[in-house]
Amino acid sequence: QEYHSKKVDYEVAKVAIGDGHSIFVLKGDYAYTTGRGKSGQLANGSSTNQSNYSFALPNVKHAAAGENHSLFLRNDGSLDGSGGNDFGQLGLSHDNNQSWPTQILPSGVKSIAAGSNHSLVVKEDGSLWGTGANIHYQLGLNDSSNRNQLTQIVSSGVRSAAAGNAFSLFLEDNGSLWGMGASPYGQLGMGDLNSQFTPVQIVASGVRQLSSGQGHSLFLKNDGSVWGMGANGNGQLGLGGLNQTNVPVKLFDHGAKEIHAGRHHSLILTMDGTLWGAGQNSKGQLGLGDLTNRDTFTQITTGVMRLADVMSNELIVPSANNMEMLWVEPGTFTMGSPTTEAG
Repeated sequence: QEYHSKKVDYEVAKVAIGDGHSIFVLKGDYAYTTGRGKSGQLANGSSTNQSNYSFALPNVKHAAAGENHSLFLRNDGSLDGSGGNDFGQLGLSHDNNQSWPTQILPSGVKSIAAGSNHSLVVKEDGSLWGTGANIHYQLGLNDSSNRNQLTQIVSSGVRSAAAGNAFSLFLEDNGSLWGMGASPYGQLGMGDLNSQFTPVQIVASGVRQLSSGQGHSLFLKNDGSVWGMGANGNGQLGLGGLNQTNVPVKLFDHGAKEIHAGRHHSLILTMDGTLWGAGQNSKGQLGLGDLTNRDTFTQITTGVMRLADVMSNELIVPSANNMEMLWVEPGTFTMGSPTTEAG
């Protein structure tokens, strides 16, 4: 079986991938959803799966997708959500699923992140808020009680956040990296496998981007180096073996521009437009034309402009062959192997 690319001829600005559903934010700020819809995560008023692009939601500048919930950041700084809400991950003060976009906050939102069953919000004032599952302390509130409304975690100074399966990371304006929640693989980089009940500092300075997979973490430093820690059972840290690490280890020193952690794989885009990947490839998610995992970073293609979000084992879109590799070339959106375009 060959694994080819599929180009979607829209100008895609951003992409968010859940555990079976996808959100495409096009230039022009329309969001389209596709894939699994059982919990209402497609935001189209139904709970059925969609194999075609479903429901154009206007005025969206960013989206995030969890296991079965979706978040939509609007141009005016308001935040909407849809889908699964059994852990309170939509922050609506109840646990009822929502099949239509429902407003969570009316204004003031800067960025968003969706974990499996929890959500993180960075406000324009630099404060960090969270809601949803908290049994593993992923909200950093010093208890394990779930929340069904947004609760403040940090009061100021937060630039961005990332949410993994049961852990959270955030980056402060001063370049410091922080984390909380579960760390069974060492993904919090604290030198042990202990959960962290409140935010702990992982790196003191020099970090400019972060990304989280299911059980591993990546961060990009100002000097262009890429570091990681946590799970490595599929080679996703690219260290040349399968041993996990509970402290940050340098993975790549090739002038990195951008990073993304998939569920069990990792992608690095360098300044010259070269795309590199490591980790799980059982569905062709590294786009290398085969189904063999890689435990070192392997060149995938060149001429890449930027990456899209990758947080799933499964991407349900027409002709995508259940692949999760996503990248953007000028004017196009590509999934799967770049070597051959599917007809």
